[in-house]
Amino acid sequence: MEKIEKFFESKKLHKVVIVLLLLGIILFIFEAGVLVGYKQAFFSCHLGENYYKDFEGKEVNEQILPNIDTQNLPNSNGATGSILKISLPSVVVADRDGVEKTITLTDDTIYRKFRGDILATDLKVGDFVVVIGSPTESGNIEARLVRVIPPPPQVNQNALGQSTTSSSSITK
Repeated sequence: MEKIEKFFESKKLHKVVIVLLLLGIILFIFEAGVLVGYKQAFFSCHLGENYYKDFEGKEVNEQILPNIDTQNLPNSNGATGSILKISLPSVVVADRDGVEKTITLTDDTIYRKFRGDILATDLKVGDFVVVIGSPTESGNIEARLVRVIPPPPQVNQNALGQSTTSSSSITK
């Protein structure tokens, strides 16, 4: 019995217990960091995938935003539409509402076609573009980003819930 009591009172045992506790704490902190890093990487990975899908002109996921009318969202700090006129450093874009917006291009403006870089001189009349920028005092938009994308598909009236069935097309 004396040997056991002596063993528990020894300084070597105290040092071993302290070292094991410190290793346990270090392991716990390491595992917590790995968990946080994994969650952050998972979130940013999926955020990036959805960002590019949405920004390249694909429809907004109906499951995420089921009741939002995306056709009537304001776009005061940008424009989405076809290029009507080019006279560098300005471009006139016919917005989706039919409003012509004058876009001012600067040396800092970034030009992209899909995911690749282009130059301002590569823009053509008729290109469908998404412009992100900020309004100027003169009412123009100073472009920070101009991205050329394919035009969106035409909206099908049947998809809007309007019936196109006429009495002459009904057969018995």
